[in-house]
Amino acid sequence: MKYSQGGGLIMATMKDIAEKAAVSTATVSRVLNNDSSVRVRADIRNKVLLAADKLGYRIQKTNKESKNTTFIIAIADFHLVPQNSFHPNYDFLYEIVKDMKIDKRVVFRRIGEELNAMVDAVIAFGPITKTEEEKLAKIAPVVLYIDHSTHSYANDTIIVDYKNGMQEVYAYLSSCKKIGYIGGIGTNGKHTIGKQRIDTFKEILLSHKRLDETNFLIRDIDHNSGWQLIEQALRDDNLCDGYLIGQEFVAMGAIEALKQYKKYDDVKIVVYRDIPYLQGKAYPKVLNMFSSTVWKSAIHMIMEKLIDKRIESLVVYAPPRLES
Repeated sequence: MKYSQGGGLIMATMKDIAEKAAVSTATVSRVLNNDSSVRVRADIRNKVLLAADKLGYRIQKTNKESKNTTFIIAIADFHLVPQNSFHPNYDFLYEIVKDMKIDKRVVFRRIGEELNAMVDAVIAFGPITKTEEEKLAKIAPVVLYIDHSTHSYANDTIIVDYKNGMQEVYAYLSSCKKIGYIGGIGTNGKHTIGKQRIDTFKEILLSHKRLDETNFLIRDIDHNSGWQLIEQALRDDNLCDGYLIGQEFVAMGAIEALKQYKKYDDVKIVVYRDIPYLQGKAYPKVLNMFSSTVWKSAIHMIMEKLIDKRIESLVVYAPPRLES
């Protein structure tokens, strides 16, 4: 963030972001405004979004957008996405909106935990605190929570049956002689990411008398960690024949290592997926925490509030899906 000599916050501009990301201002504009007419490479897009985050870029409606022709929906995913990680890919949300045939333009943008954007609606993930909830109420007239028991009846909530999803994973892996976990733990400001899924899976294995702490291999949330953790299991002669892998990036490295060492066909794998990073990436089995039904329901519920002016709040329960 930039500050004046008097200590006041100076709003970051697209030019500032362009300089930090070493790209053109036009490229920054295309990325931040989700311009679909020109395709921007994924690595360039990620550099721009990371630079915008670090500079505290604030989402604002343009004059064109402010004429009630556009809805800006912010995604508050800072409880799920580690700081400085590759940015999630929310492009599929535009297909959902397109199928709904909404008369207005809809733009999706991510916001950080500073919550300093003025938008029409927010989709907020994770264990949102009371303080964060109060901030969200100030920046948007409509807030929808996913995987969170809201403190207020003024908001819609989609509650994902987290533990039931993990039970499904155990049922699928229960025939394995040794069940383990490979994954990472990351942070985003004050938030620890990845620990809850580890603790829940341990609890379920313990309840079935199948928990062996030595089979839980934890490092960082990245490709290299997946590869290195498989190598560690092989060195220790402790490769399990069943794994839950906690993140997609870790899964990519782990699966590549298993194939390299010709062990892939010997191991049953479930990949945990919450926020979509890698569109179209196929795995043997995926625990899809937020299915397409969850996303469609979220957009429908928001539009009912924005367009139809629905006053009543809804609580929807959605089961995760174990998918091939």
